[in-house]
Amino acid sequence: MTSNKPVVVPTHLILVCCHAIYLGGPTHGISESEWLIAPFQTNETPTFTSHITTALALLSSTPSALLVLSGSSTRAETRKSEARSYLDLCVDNGFWGLDGDGDLRGRILLEEQALDSFANLVFGVLCFWMEVGKWPEMVTVVSHAFKEARFLELHVPAMRWPRERVRAVCECEEGREGEGVWGMGEGSDGDGGKA
Repeated sequence: MTSNKPVVVPTHLILVCCHAIYLGGPTHGISESEWLIAPFQTNETPTFTSHITTALALLSSTPSALLVLSGSSTRAETRKSEARSYLDLCVDNGFWGLDGDGDLRGRILLEEQALDSFANLVFGVLCFWMEVGKWPEMVTVVSHAFKEARFLELHVPAMRWPRERVRAVCECEEGREGEGVWGMGEGSDGDGGKA
């Protein structure tokens, strides 16, 4: 049986920068005990879930988009990557009902090498290129609010990507307002070593 849907060539990269590893469990990510997190990430798992649901909503409303979940295997307790764990979270939650036509899963790619936010961006763009055969016309980064300036003012210029082709959808963690709370300063990237 063939589909009557027109083939859409992706032009838009939606990039989720993963920050922890979801292990699975009966609450499907609601319980913090189902995650491998760093001590400074206590109470942040709802934000990680919000990042992925925000990205899925964008993906479902943007037929020309691909979603790249970016994050390496960062914990000794498991070989699972952050990216793979976020996909597992989506599956365990039935994509939060956002997969109306059932085609979202086919538009999600895993980038499992990045260890910091610059690598998330570079490897995410490369992942898109390897899948599509051309560079994205637009990149939307979904991450923490305190990283927005880092992406737009440092990472995008460092990779010589056109600034007008990147936007950030960044969210604050409840009760945390910007870089000051994260102890940003010389010698600290505020992300426990993950810049």
